[in-house]
Amino acid sequence: MRDLPLDEYRKKSQKSLISEQERSNSQLIYEALFAQLLSNGYGNINLQQLSKLTGISRTTLYRRWSSIDALIVDAIADKIQDEIAIPTDLEPVESLKVMLQQLAEFLQSPLGRAFLQAALAIKDEVTERKREALWQVRYQQIRQAFVRLLPTGKAHHDIDAIVKMTLGSIYFQIFIQNQQVDDAYIESILNHSMTLIQSK
Repeated sequence: MRDLPLDEYRKKSQKSLISEQERSNSQLIYEALFAQLLSNGYGNINLQQLSKLTGISRTTLYRRWSSIDALIVDAIADKIQDEIAIPTDLEPVESLKVMLQQLAEFLQSPLGRAFLQAALAIKDEVTERKREALWQVRYQQIRQAFVRLLPTGKAHHDIDAIVKMTLGSIYFQIFIQNQQVDDAYIESILNHSMTLIQSK
């Protein structure tokens, strides 16, 4: 590998430091946002308030996020990545089971409920499109986990309906029925989904 000229090396090092600082700032801001969502609710948070709490200038915050809604969408994406993983090193059924357990646990947590309320309250058109794009990417990842249950080379024309039914069952149980979703419930709906997948 060739040696970098000194100026180029300095530029690369500086970019790396800036990038690391941005990641650190983002995590600090996300944690402050989570705390405020839990204590004050979506309607009582703004970027100016988060600037005071974190010591990060408003200019820096507004350079990164145009609104509190834009920040919330990024924070949700980051949290989902951490809290609701889709393991690829497990058997397909076990991978899906782990993901559904994590999803249920997150949705039943105070922060998960606060996030969902905030996400549904977003009115800004640009941020709303960003939120929809996030959901779509996440949905495709979950869909792929279901596709892995199919025999090799076999398609299933109802796979989207099965994915939505499985996820919808969890949301319905938590937010409409106001009932806990435990491992037994996850096992039950997953078995039902498997039966539907294998019936075609």
